Amino acid sequence: MMKPLMLTKFPTFVLLFLASLLPLQAQTPVPEDPAPATEEASPAPGETTADADADAEQPSEEPPASVNMEIIKRIRSAGRVGALILIMSVVSLGVALSQMMDLRRKRVTPEGLLVEVKKAVLAGKHEEAMRMARESPSVLGKVMESVIEHLDFDFTENSMIAGDVASRELKKRLHRNNPILIVSTSATLLGLLGTVIGMIRSFEAVALAGSLGDPSVMAKDISYALVTTAMGLSVALPSLILYHIFRGRIQTLAVELDEQVGDLLSRVYKQIRQGAPHAD
Repeated sequence: MMKPLMLTKFPTFVLLFLASLLPLQAQTPVPEDPAPATEEASPAPGETTADADADAEQPSEEPPASVNMEIIKRIRSAGRVGALILIMSVVSLGVALSQMMDLRRKRVTPEGLLVEVKKAVLAGKHEEAMRMARESPSVLGKVMESVIEHLDFDFTENSMIAGDVASRELKKRLHRNNPILIVSTSATLLGLLGTVIGMIRSFEAVALAGSLGDPSVMAKDISYALVTTAMGLSVALPSLILYHIFRGRIQTLAVELDEQVGDLLSRVYKQIRQGAPHAD
């Protein structure tokens, strides 16, 4: 019975000791700083209480310019690697804008051109059809011009020549898309290079300091590594997405171009086989 008695008395003693300290803490005076109360109670001469409250709330609003300055400061901290990534972003944006203008439907397969040229050819007005094809600054116009020029060839030969012209024009637009792919790959590798450089610098700084206890020794170099990585990915991801969008757009326009040229060839050579030109 002695052990249970000792176990019950020991916690009771501890509780009594802690309870005896509570009044001392309650009676301990807490120093107050009268300065803030005095400043709040007495507004400046000629200034109302509402004006004072408005002035007090104004510093809490952070201006948007400070956020932009912080972003610019971080970009500048990326150094030469960051400058190269920015140059690549400008190149990617320029090529993307050029592709957006060049891959519009009226620059490849404009509406109404097939109908007008086909009517003129079927009516025997080859010179008028040639003029309309030449005046159209589109891929379809160039292909139709080739078709009209080689009407004395058979269907297979003319079809092959038209396919070569269309393929050559579409390959030009596809090759113009390659710089975007190069930027997407190079920006990622440059961001990785910045990460490696930043980590090397951070470990060199730790080696010179001789201790890992101070994180500020590594903070600057680790920030450099992370900023360059973020910049590289921020340029690479949109560039890669744009590359695939433009590539898909070229493939879609190629299918439409093939359909329209095939329609023109089939109608024209059908009329030639029949030997009776007529208006459609």
